[in-house]
Formats: sequence, C-alpha cells, structure tokens
Amino acid sequence: MNLQFKNFSLRSLLVKMLAYAVIFYLLIILASISITGYIFLNLSNYSSRIEQTIYKHTGYKLQTGSIQTKLNKIQFKASKTHKSQQS
Repeated sequence: MNLQFKNFSLRSLLVKMLAYAVIFYLLIILASISITGYIFLNLSNYSSRIEQTIYKHTGYKLQTGSIQTKLNKIQFKASKTHKSQQS
C-alpha cells in the first residue's frame, strides 16, 4: 500500500481558516441585517403585539397612532392611559 501525501503547508491552512471565518462572519452579519430590516419594514404589523406586551408588563394601555422608522431615529406617536383610569 503506497500512500502519498501532499505537501502540508501551515500557511495555506491558516489562509483557508481565515477565509472560512470571514465568510461565516459575513453570513452572520447578512442574516442579522436581513432580520432587522424585515422587522423594521413590517413594524406597523407588530403594533398590537407591542401594545399587549406593554400592558402586560406595566399595566398601562398604550394606543399607537402610527409607528414610523427612519435611519437614525425612531418616531413613535402614542398615548398612554393607566389601567385604573379605564372603565
């Protein structure tokens, strides 16, 4: 049985490992941006869930008029009423 091995190069191994690490990092960044973009583009669909969560944890009833997002700041127009003020 004659086994022939290729020349082993530590340099090529390190280059391959670095390339895989960079590709993995870029995929994680791309997935994160995609998920965040999807959430911010569909933020108005989540308004009822936001209202319910705030009521559950704080006891305040939040009524959202509109939720608008911009690149550097978030505009959130809302009014709040405490649950004891409700009938």
